[in-house]
Amino acid sequence: MSTVLRGAFVLLPILLTLACVSPGDHKLPLLEAGAASPPIVAGGAYYREGYVIPLNTFGNNHGSSLVELDDGKIFITWFAGEQEGSSDTRIFGTMFDLKSGIYTTPTVVVERQSPVKGNILTDKTIGNTALYKDTNGKLWLFYTAVPFGGWALALVRYTISPDGGKSWSHSETFIGQPGTLVRTKPIYVGSNIFLVPAYTELLIRKGYTCTVTHNETRTFTRNCGTSMERGGAIQPAIVQMKD
Repeated sequence: MSTVLRGAFVLLPILLTLACVSPGDHKLPLLEAGAASPPIVAGGAYYREGYVIPLNTFGNNHGSSLVELDDGKIFITWFAGEQEGSSDTRIFGTMFDLKSGIYTTPTVVVERQSPVKGNILTDKTIGNTALYKDTNGKLWLFYTAVPFGGWALALVRYTISPDGGKSWSHSETFIGQPGTLVRTKPIYVGSNIFLVPAYTELLIRKGYTCTVTHNETRTFTRNCGTSMERGGAIQPAIVQMKD
C-alpha cells in the first residue's frame, strides 16, 4: 500500500469524527417562558401543572431534573433538540417561582460542543440531566454525553453552578467508562457527601451508585461501584431510609 493510501486510511476516521462533532450551524429557536395553571388545593393536597416552554418549541424534550433552591424557587433542567441523539441537542435551564407560577425564559446550560476539560474534540450529542444542590448551596449538574457512536458508548459529565444556575463551570468528565449514563437525582447522605445513581448499557446492563465527598470548593473525591443486586436493571432511583 502506498504512503498516500496509508495516510488516507489514517485520516479518514479522524475526519469522520470531526464531521460528527463540529460546532455546526444549528439555529436556536425562539425561546419563550412557559406558564403554569392556577394551583388546585383539595383536602390538603396541592396540584399545579404547566409547560416549562410552549409546545412544539422542540421536536424532543426529555431527561428532566429539578431542585429546590434556598429561596424556594425551583430550578429545572432538561435536554431538547430535533430528536433524541441529534446534533442540535442542548441542555436548558429555567426557574419556576411557586408563588407567582411563572417560569423564566429558558437559557442554554450546556451545548453539545461546549468545551470539556481535558478533551480536544467536542461531544456528538448530550442527554439525560440529574441535578443536585450540595450543603454549600452549589448546584451540580450531571449529564449524559456521547463523544461518538450511540448511547451504548456514553459517558457522564458534570458542571457546577455557584450562583443558583446563573453561571456554570466548564464541563468535566465524571465517569469515563463507556456505556455509562445518569437519569435520576443524586441524594444527600451526610455533610458534604452525596450519592449519584448511574447505570451501564454496554455489554452488561446494571445500575450502581457513586459516592461523592466534596469540600466548600469544587474539589471532591468519588467512589463508584456499589452495584444493584439485580442484573439488567437500569436507571436506578434511590432514597435514604430512616435506619
